[in-house]
Amino acid sequence: MKKRTAFQVHPSKEPPVCGVWCINRCVGHGGSGYRSFFGATIRRSSFGQMAFKSSNALTFLGKFLTPIFYHSLQQVAHRFIYVQKIPEVVRQADREPMEFLPDHTEDFETAHGPAFVKGVLSGTMKNGFGTMDPEINQALHYSNASMGAAAQYVLDPGGVACSASKGFHHAHYDNCYGYCTFNGLVIAARKALERVGQVLIIDGDAHHGDGTEDCLQRLSLQNRIINVSRRGLDKIGRPEHSHFSAE
Repeated sequence: MKKRTAFQVHPSKEPPVCGVWCINRCVGHGGSGYRSFFGATIRRSSFGQMAFKSSNALTFLGKFLTPIFYHSLQQVAHRFIYVQKIPEVVRQADREPMEFLPDHTEDFETAHGPAFVKGVLSGTMKNGFGTMDPEINQALHYSNASMGAAAQYVLDPGGVACSASKGFHHAHYDNCYGYCTFNGLVIAARKALERVGQVLIIDGDAHHGDGTEDCLQRLSLQNRIINVSRRGLDKIGRPEHSHFSAE
């Protein structure tokens, strides 16, 4: 795997842009000003802030030499389409993935209850795939860490980075479903709060990010981590959290 190196952004009169691309998500940090990768202003602030933005990043991966955070142990033998497409996206990007360490129990517990984390990792509770498959449970350590590592990367030299990961926003504080087990968005955001004042998550997935809202409520972090999600177009996403959705 490739060692971490600085990534430079072309100079611009616009607010500085840097961020982390997931397969369907990016994380941005712009110092004193923020804008999305599509030119829309997110927010300006006098203190450090991060913005997590959900959008389709696949077309960007082939155009820029974006650092990609991915580990081969994220790949598992499961039919879910996103599980299968992520390794292929990394392969087509034609660059060495960036090196990072796996997440551990204490990392998962920054977003989830200890009993839930222990139950999943010990194989006594089902993961977000509805199984107790040890291969999937091992992959969780790397898929979540990919998001966090990419976020920390852009907080260091700036620029953009890709987290080749998927499956976070239906992971609740003490339960999970929808191919999401541990909420890597909340885990990465909590780590980012050690360095910035506020985090904005813009979740553009067609399904409502009910798990993210639940974690933030249970952790009393709604004022420091702002989550913008939309109502599930096919009713996926638990209705008790729908009042947090964007139209």
